[in-house]
Amino acid sequence: MLTQLAGFARGRSGVRLELAELLVAALNAGLSPRVRTVGSLGQSDLGPLADLAEALTGEGDWGAELDRLGLEPWLPIDKEALAFVNSNAFTLGWTALALADVRALLDRFDEAAALTFEGMLGNVEALDPAIADARPVPGIPEAIDRMRALLE
Repeated sequence: MLTQLAGFARGRSGVRLELAELLVAALNAGLSPRVRTVGSLGQSDLGPLADLAEALTGEGDWGAELDRLGLEPWLPIDKEALAFVNSNAFTLGWTALALADVRALLDRFDEAAALTFEGMLGNVEALDPAIADARPVPGIPEAIDRMRALLE
């Protein structure tokens, strides 16, 4: 929903402000519709975005949620429905979530490496910053600094 909203915020999609405001309210309320994740994704994320659009119209479980929050369901006009489903917002959002997971895993990797180093009685001299100078590979100085900080 956030990537869809970011696309709308650029002002070129042709949707009304009310739709963007409804997405903001749904996000702020923690609403998360069920959308299909199996199927064809590509030029446009038709399936998942159609499911999201359906939820915003108040169909299914979201009707009661929108009522509870005092929000008006979305009734698309003109070409709004086409504008809504004609993007890669779902794929982009899912990719952003996967990237956040990978970053968290990489942090855990550093912690596991430091624990292994400690458990094997590793010699901290192997983490001398001069090693990074001898092998100028991007990221090595930061990795050495993180490992030394964790071991301290």
